[in-house]
Amino acid sequence: MHAIDVQGPKTFEIVSVDGKRFVRCEHCRELVERSIVTHLKRDHRDVWKQYVAAFVGLRRQGYSCKKIMWHFGRAFSWTVVERALAEAGVPPSQRLRRLPLEPENFELEQTTIWSFPNRGKWAVHDSSYRGNWGPEVPRNLILRYTEPGDWVLDPFLGGGTTAIEATLLRRNFVGLDVNPAALQVARRKIRRLKARLRREKALEGGLPVVRVLHGDARRMKQVASESVKLVCAHPPYLNIVEYTRTDPADLSTITDPDRYMREMRRVALEILRCLRPSGVLAMLIGDVRRNGKIIPLGMKVLHALLDMFDLEEIVIKTQHNASSTHFYEGKSHSFLRIAHEYLLIMRKAPVGR
Repeated sequence: MHAIDVQGPKTFEIVSVDGKRFVRCEHCRELVERSIVTHLKRDHRDVWKQYVAAFVGLRRQGYSCKKIMWHFGRAFSWTVVERALAEAGVPPSQRLRRLPLEPENFELEQTTIWSFPNRGKWAVHDSSYRGNWGPEVPRNLILRYTEPGDWVLDPFLGGGTTAIEATLLRRNFVGLDVNPAALQVARRKIRRLKARLRREKALEGGLPVVRVLHGDARRMKQVASESVKLVCAHPPYLNIVEYTRTDPADLSTITDPDRYMREMRRVALEILRCLRPSGVLAMLIGDVRRNGKIIPLGMKVLHALLDMFDLEEIVIKTQHNASSTHFYEGKSHSFLRIAHEYLLIMRKAPVGR
């Protein structure tokens, strides 16, 4: 089954047949004469639950029902959103909870095992963008390997988690993504965050520079050579989560591990060019399983990077809410659920070496 992207903006194709209006379901391609919502609830219950969870997350961030409607490109009317929220126990009159700007009781990780069972929620973070990492990961990396005013690069921007943390921590930031939907999500979050920071006068000395660009991690022409101190990279794990499905520049369209590794070598060479001497690359990568057989993607990527960078740390990050978790629950299998990822922390050689 294809991974479901419920982020928005989203529209459903309108088709006219014999003068009648139909909506084509993007998940099964069936033509639906009446409500697409009724069809989703009946035939794609898990998909509808993901949409409702996204509605709830946006509502708790302060979005009105009409703003949620526009967030999804008017795929759903605001009355549909309002009804879904009410059915989920979030009535329209409920007081919206403003998240704190900073995490509570945050401490830097001190070992090579990182575990965040309760994903942190602060500022404008949410978990609705498929495949994004928890904000605790880039926060740890930015605090440990950079100083205020340094440049941080994320070549797989996604929903903008790294951009948000860099902004909060007063680091300059540049992020790229090939997926226009991801750029819209990230830019929207950054605008909201900057507006709140200005309103609350929360950052002394002014806001850092934040650049969100459409671009390919293999050809980052917008980023000057030797200009960034830290690269935070969370690439797709083959096609486990498909983002654009058809864009040849999108690594999540690659199914062949050998081709994936060739493209990751190109990504690594571009990152090496962008990093300052002694700069740090931190890449989160996980293994995948196909037909019951493991593909050791993490070890393959590590091997590909070792002739370019000096290895500094291998962190094991535990997975608590992987998209495949439901597949294993209450079932007996001859293989184990993958519950870890590798955070590879590597350093570019200093000048003169």
